[in-house]
Amino acid sequence: MYRDQISASSCQVCLLSAEHFWSCLGSRNEILALKDRFFRIGLSVSRIVVYLRRQSSWFESFQHQRVREGRGLLASNAADLLNTPTARQLDYSRLIDTWGEVFRGAQIIPRIFESSSLMGRGILDDFFDAAGLPVINHSAEVKNSSALSNLGINLMLSVRALLESQNKGPINNSSWRRLTAEIAKNMHGRCMILPEEEMCRIDRAYAESNELVRLRYFPERSSLFLGDSLHAVERFERLEGADYDSIVRLVTALWQRSEK
Repeated sequence: MYRDQISASSCQVCLLSAEHFWSCLGSRNEILALKDRFFRIGLSVSRIVVYLRRQSSWFESFQHQRVREGRGLLASNAADLLNTPTARQLDYSRLIDTWGEVFRGAQIIPRIFESSSLMGRGILDDFFDAAGLPVINHSAEVKNSSALSNLGINLMLSVRALLESQNKGPINNSSWRRLTAEIAKNMHGRCMILPEEEMCRIDRAYAESNELVRLRYFPERSSLFLGDSLHAVERFERLEGADYDSIVRLVTALWQRSEK
């Protein structure tokens, strides 16, 4: 795919922005295989831009993403989350060192993913700047938040659980996305799924790694992450009761009818 696209464009500079390079390539051998693939299609890597997000904030965001996709919660406590394969990828010191060892000639450019570090710019503007390209002012593009309220999160989890109990098969399809959009629009909120003490445990688990990155790349900062800790309006609590169950059955029935 890359070979065809690059050949067709006759480009001199190629930007590859792929989140799954990070999430799917964890070992040195896997990253070496990617480097070999680049070599075979004629790509020479000169810069690697990596965005670093506070790990507790990343896990919280990932939980919300899973709920919206109909996959359910990954875990509800730090111990279980830190035992997932993804947790190793959030060790930023190890991550940067591994990619640097494989792409020895490339410049590694870490960026902090928080509003104060982006200096009011959009993420695309910041990425263009890090890549050494002219910034073309994407900052005006504002993406609507899809954060859910406690009721919205509960409803999506309950509809998913009811569908699974009915053996209705896969639910990740266009009609599910429409349901997600409607719930997000009508049950918008800022609900924190992970308890605050679990968020703190996650941050402590990565404190040493983050400090190594700070000393190497951001010595002017007092800590690697200065802000953008999540400020929740409400905390996640499981809802139950006959009235709530009736609403879940109604929403599920309407969703199933929309599929037909």
